[in-house]
Amino acid sequence: MYLNHILTNVTPQYANSGILEFTKTRSINEGDTSNNTNLSLSGDTGTHIDAPLHFDQYGKGLDMFHSDFWFCHHPYMIEYEAVEGEILTLSKLEKYLVEIPKGTDFLLIKTGFEKYRTPGPDSKYIFNGPGIAPEVGV
Repeated sequence: MYLNHILTNVTPQYANSGILEFTKTRSINEGDTSNNTNLSLSGDTGTHIDAPLHFDQYGKGLDMFHSDFWFCHHPYMIEYEAVEGEILTLSKLEKYLVEIPKGTDFLLIKTGFEKYRTPGPDSKYIFNGPGIAPEVGV
């Protein structure tokens, strides 16, 4: 199972909020000692984690979490087929949450919404994707 898709210059950006640019900065074919590319992308590109700071001006940024926080040994995934614009509330997820094994230290929710993963002004994926209600994370 992959957690992300290959990033390209046509990768859909959340709410069409930016562009993904690849800039070759070094090339062996041009006499450099290595190949290198700079990436310019929105923070909402591809699979990512929104820190509390993303939605709360007083929340923690990703850099404020200790490195141990990012190591998980017992992940678990819920598969929930979400519809366009759906907010996943505690009541909608309740039957799945009770099945989470004890000791789970990382929860993924696969919504199946990637089937709408297309760029463009009418993209369901970038404009009307599902969301998770705040009480689910408590």
